[in-house]
Amino acid sequence: KLENNRGGADLGMEDVRVNNTATHIVEENLSNISSLSEIQNEAQNIHKLALSHIIASDFDTMVEVVDSVRLEEAKLDAMLDEYAVNIPAGDEEAFNQLLSSYEGLKYEIANLMAYSGNSKKTAAYELANGAIADYSNDMQTRIQLIIDNANTQSSLAGEELARQYNSARVRNIFIIAVCLVLILVALYGVFMLVIRKLNVTNKELSQIIKGIDKREGDLTRRVSILSNDEVADLGKEIGRA
Repeated sequence: KLENNRGGADLGMEDVRVNNTATHIVEENLSNISSLSEIQNEAQNIHKLALSHIIASDFDTMVEVVDSVRLEEAKLDAMLDEYAVNIPAGDEEAFNQLLSSYEGLKYEIANLMAYSGNSKKTAAYELANGAIADYSNDMQTRIQLIIDNANTQSSLAGEELARQYNSARVRNIFIIAVCLVLILVALYGVFMLVIRKLNVTNKELSQIIKGIDKREGDLTRRVSILSNDEVADLGKEIGRA
């Protein structure tokens, strides 16, 4: 019995461990997806700002755009550095390619703003529609790959949580059923070993008392002894009386 209890406790601890692990995976991937969405939006903002430099109509606006691009790049750098601390398994290649495309994007955006600032609008547009567009699209593709992987891992962890829940529910139903059976067996035992015997003794005693009340009683009559327990002791004492 001790071994069974120990085995049940070990199984329960294992369920808790698996449940906690699956929950952690789901929460971690949801957090990663949120971070990646922010990275994705920030990359798009930088791309749009760079394009706005080409259509800027005066020098002051161009300077403001350059400052805005640098500010957004610094923000995206910080996001990527933070995400790089705990890259999920399987995402290393996609993330490294994302960083590579981002470095290329920053380099070409600097060239675009240089062309635009020197009134080389045609060269700036060609760069925007060529290398910059390619780098930006590759970044979006890499980010989406990582997001898809995070969604897949979340789905698998969710399925594991559902499996653990169903397993625990079935196990609890089984335990409840076993407890009900044991209770019924115990009640049956109480009835057979105690109540039924008391009823027999009580019936015979009632008959003796009724006979005495009618002055027809048999004082030599004894009640039946059906067991060797306390009920039998009671019957014996009544018999001696």
